[in-house]
Amino acid sequence: MCNLRSPCLRLSVLAAGFLFVAGAGAQTAPYRLDSGDFIDVRCAENPRLNATITVGQAGTIELKEPTGEVLAEVLARGLTTDELARRIATLLESKGMRQATVSVTLLQPRPQPVVLIGEVVRKEKPMLRQPTPLLDVLLEAGGVTENHGGVVRVRRRASNGLSDEIEIALEDLIDRGDPTVNLPVHPGDVIQVPPARELRYYLVGEIEDTGAHTFRSTEEMTLLKAIAQAGGLGDNASRKVRIHRQAGDGKLVEIIVDFRRILQRKDPDVPLQDGDIIEVKEAFF
Repeated sequence: MCNLRSPCLRLSVLAAGFLFVAGAGAQTAPYRLDSGDFIDVRCAENPRLNATITVGQAGTIELKEPTGEVLAEVLARGLTTDELARRIATLLESKGMRQATVSVTLLQPRPQPVVLIGEVVRKEKPMLRQPTPLLDVLLEAGGVTENHGGVVRVRRRASNGLSDEIEIALEDLIDRGDPTVNLPVHPGDVIQVPPARELRYYLVGEIEDTGAHTFRSTEEMTLLKAIAQAGGLGDNASRKVRIHRQAGDGKLVEIIVDFRRILQRKDPDVPLQDGDIIEVKEAFF
């Protein structure tokens, strides 16, 4: 087991349009009441009905007279506080109150689980009542395993029913202690620490650092990245780069690309596969 301070690749926070970022396009789904929520109910026209109530196991609350007599049982499950206030007001008006002004405030939310997936030491679901810093949640889970891929992903359901996700480098969160990425984890979120993928490839010919190379990350390794990490091409290198690859049927195939066009972004970069041999021959003119 390793601690959270294992070295990893620095990855940027993918925050564009993400619901965790203030002002982003997607909005967090509204909180909906259920059993265990502790709420405050107020009626301006009849303060005797004011009460603090815990939503029961059946998802209902009881409105009581000061004598203890139950005036009504109201279903709260699945409603927002505003929706419940309107439901109570409608009920009171149906019982003879000319106009009911009702407010409902959530005093303490029920505990909800956070789902932990992937390379965390303990996958027991922590129960949260309120937003908790991401680092605290990971530490509570015992940290990450040695096979972590250097990033943590947090997924949350938005009000449109879709899930939004943000990816954060563990190096930023732990080693750098960047508070801007120590995001609040909300009850119901999913936290994933994906495993690292290991890719082994070989560089031969007119490349500064030839030989076997191993890449371990959740990111994709490409031809451009591999040559850049090896110090680039030699002075006499041909612009044509050959990738020797074993196909699915076991046969060897050769992929020839124009490296200069990839650098100029005229051609797409080429993702590497495990076992690829990258060959750059000498240019003779």
